[in-house]
Amino acid sequence: MSTPKTPSWLVPKQVGTTLIIALPSGNLLHDEVIAVLGEDVLQMIEQSGCRQLVLDFALVDRISSEMLSVLLVAQKKLLGREGNLTLCGLKPALREVFTALRLDQIFHVADAPEGAPSDAP
Repeated sequence: MSTPKTPSWLVPKQVGTTLIIALPSGNLLHDEVIAVLGEDVLQMIEQSGCRQLVLDFALVDRISSEMLSVLLVAQKKLLGREGNLTLCGLKPALREVFTALRLDQIFHVADAPEGAPSDAP
């Protein structure tokens, strides 16, 4: 497997069947940006053949509900491959939102990419 071609604003790293994507810094609030991000993430899932996707939110301050839709679509795609989506690097305010909405029961949440589940033997 090779690391898929990506836009310069997304920084993927593939380790086995796990794809780690560092999300852009700032706020993910604009529908147009989120739509492109969602398309790019789904395309990377397809191209890489990954089963485990880790999205690194370390540089993200806030997200919109539209971004939650992107996460749910990616999770569904990965579940179809018997895979999983892990969110890492959530700042305390974002982590609180995920906990309050019980989204931490849908997505695996880790402190760092290394805390993501692995399907390696």
